[in-house]
Amino acid sequence: MLAVVVAGVRSGCGKTSISIGLTRALRDAGFRVRPFKVGPDYIDPTYLEVAAGREAINLDVWMMGEGGVVDAFLRHTRGMDAAVVEGVMGMFDGHGEGSFEGSTAHVAALLGVPVVLVVDCSSLATTVVAVVRGFSEVASEVGCELVGVVLNRVASSRHERLLRAALERWVPDVEVVGVVPRLEDAVIPERHLGLVPADEREEAAERVASYWGEVVGECFDLEALEEVCSVGPEPRVEPVSPPEPPGVGARVAVVSGRVFTFYYRENMEFLSRACDVVHVDPERDSGLPDVDAVYVPGGYPEVYVESLNGRLMDELRAFAEEGGVVFGECGGLMYLCSRLVTEDGEFDLVGVFDADVVMTDRLVALGYVKGRTTSAHPWVDKGVEIRGHEFHYSMVKPRRRYDYAYVLDRGKGIEGGKDGLTVGNVVASYTHVHVRSVPEVFRGFVEGVFGLDGEGHGGRG
Repeated sequence: MLAVVVAGVRSGCGKTSISIGLTRALRDAGFRVRPFKVGPDYIDPTYLEVAAGREAINLDVWMMGEGGVVDAFLRHTRGMDAAVVEGVMGMFDGHGEGSFEGSTAHVAALLGVPVVLVVDCSSLATTVVAVVRGFSEVASEVGCELVGVVLNRVASSRHERLLRAALERWVPDVEVVGVVPRLEDAVIPERHLGLVPADEREEAAERVASYWGEVVGECFDLEALEEVCSVGPEPRVEPVSPPEPPGVGARVAVVSGRVFTFYYRENMEFLSRACDVVHVDPERDSGLPDVDAVYVPGGYPEVYVESLNGRLMDELRAFAEEGGVVFGECGGLMYLCSRLVTEDGEFDLVGVFDADVVMTDRLVALGYVKGRTTSAHPWVDKGVEIRGHEFHYSMVKPRRRYDYAYVLDRGKGIEGGKDGLTVGNVVASYTHVHVRSVPEVFRGFVEGVFGLDGEGHGGRG
C-alpha cells in the first residue's frame, strides 16, 4: 500500500491543498484512497472526503492514545490501495510543552509511515537546504523518516532550478516529489473557525478537489512518490480497539445538515452500531421524529440562525423538559441555549438552558481539554477523566445557576474551568470528546435512555 504523511513546515504552508490534491490525484489514477487528518480538525476532513469519495478519519494522540491511533489507521485502511495522512500545524508541533507528543511527526513514527514535507518556497533559494536537512534530522530523532519534499509556491523555472540544485547537492536522500507554482487564486474560503466546511458548499468543494487534483497530477512525480512511500505501514505500538457499543436498540436523532457538521467519524460509527440513527436537518425539518435521545454536534448555528426551524426548536425544548436525553457539543451547546447575541442583533434559540450566547470578534478558547466528571452528570459516574478539545469564538452566559458536568484542569470551558451545563437528562459543553477518549460519555448516552427495567424513558410517542 502507498502510505504517506503530508507534513508542513508551519501552518499556512499549503499542506491542506496539497493533501486534497494528492488524494484526488491518486483516486483519479485508480487508487482506492483512505484520507486521514492528524489532530482535532473537523473541516479539512470534509474536503479530503470529497477528494477521496470516502470518509476521512481523525488521528489524535491526545484523545485516542497511541494504540487507538494505530488501530484507527489499520482498521480504516483495510481494502485500500493508498492512505494520505494530512498533518497538523508544523511537523513537530504537538500538545506538550517542549515535546513532540501528538505532532504530525509523532503520528508518522507510530504508524511507521514515511513523511513528505511541504515547504513554502516564496522567499527561499539555497536556504531550503537548511530547512529540509533540519527537518530530516529532527524527524530521525522522533523516529520517523522524511523521504520527500514538495516545493510549494515556486515563482519561476529559474527558482525551481535553484531549489532543486541545492537539494540534490546537499540533501540527496530526500526526493523532490512535487513542484507547485504560486497559485494565488486557488484559495479555499475561510471564516472564524477556519475553512468553510465542504458540507456547506458541495459543488464548490468538488471544484476545489478537482482543481487541486489536476495541479498535483501535473506538478507531482507520482511514480517517484509511489517508490518512496510504498514501504508501510509498520506500526510501532500495538493497536487498541475502540470500545464496543452496547446493543440497546435506542433510536437517536443526530441534528446535522449543513449547520452541524463538527463530529468525529468514529463517534458516529459508535452511535450507528449501537442505535438506529436518524439525521435531522435543523433548517429543513419541521419537527423532531419519534426518538429516545438527541445528539447535537458542533457547527455554525450563528451563521444560519435566521433559517433555523422554530417548530423543531420548540419540540426539542419540550423533549428535554419531558426528561429526554440530549447531548450537545460546542455548536450544539449554543443551539440549546435561549438567545444568540451578535453584532447583527438578538435571535431566539432552543431554550433548554436559560442562557445567552454572545459572539465575539476574537478567539475565546482553543486547545486540548482535560478534567473529570462531577456528580451532576446525568449518565456518567463522578470522577471519570475526560480528554477533549475546545475551539470557539463565543461565550455562554447563563442567566440562572446550573450545575456543571465537568471540572477542567486544562481548558477554559464555560466558566472558570467548569464546562457542561446540565439540566434533567441534558448535557451540553464547549468540550468535544472522542469515543476513544471518554467511552463512558457515549456509552452512557445511548444506555441512558433506558431505566433499570430496560424500558425507554426519553422517547416521544
